[in-house]
Amino acid sequence: MKKMIVGFLIIAVLGIPAAAYEVPDLNRQGSIRISMYYDGSPVSGGEMTLCRVGDIHEDNGNYSFVLSQDFALSGISLENIQSASAAKEAAAFASKHGLTGSTIQIGTDGHVIFEKLELGLYLAVQNKAAQGYERTKPFFISLPMLISDTYSYQIDAGPKVSPVPEKPKLELPQTGQSGWPIWTFLLSGAGLLLLTKGKKNA
Repeated sequence: MKKMIVGFLIIAVLGIPAAAYEVPDLNRQGSIRISMYYDGSPVSGGEMTLCRVGDIHEDNGNYSFVLSQDFALSGISLENIQSASAAKEAAAFASKHGLTGSTIQIGTDGHVIFEKLELGLYLAVQNKAAQGYERTKPFFISLPMLISDTYSYQIDAGPKVSPVPEKPKLELPQTGQSGWPIWTFLLSGAGLLLLTKGKKNA
């Protein structure tokens, strides 16, 4: 299975003449495996949701993505599927309109696999992260993907995984004094109270 690093090697099926490259088989299905790793180790737990955002459109041998029926009213531009802002906008639209897609729990090996998928453009959203880690940012995945002039129908995506930042510890300022001043104030207060009471009795 060929590996794709999100944000760097996403290759869109956009405006590619059929004569220059292999023609995609639009009757095929594909799969998407999302690998969650941090510092070389798998990150298990949490969930990943996959929504189909775009359909493949063919025009005189040129292939591009157009918004699917569910996302048609979103107005999102699919000209650049590497755009983080477009993916974020698509995720917000899906959440607002209750487009749940398919959700799978991330396994102990750090992988989640979506199989028997129709071809198109997909949006990956992590609504629930593994304990101790932040949710990955939404991103698009092209299926199929053009790699070295050949279409791949089994995609492996590796989004950036980050641990939750540690909160800074709050430290009380060091005064170099012991606890005696507070007792001094308390005793002084008690003395003033007794003095006042004595004056009233006099």
